[in-house]
Amino acid sequence: MRDKGSSGSGSWIAIGIGLAGVKTILKLGRRRRQVVYSSELQPDESLSISHLPRLNSGDSSLKSGS
Repeated sequence: MRDKGSSGSGSWIAIGIGLAGVKTILKLGRRRRQVVYSSELQPDESLSISHLPRLNSGDSSLKSGS
């Protein structure tokens, strides 16, 4: 006869393995960030952050320049 406390341990192991797999897939799918400029600001300096527009494959108006 099985011990009552260990009867569901196989299910919990399977759930744990599944969650670890999902976490790994999400981690691998993240975009990697790249530092393009780094400098120390002086007390009287300011910083402006801007983003370049993304070129989507379905947006032909940005590609043609019109």
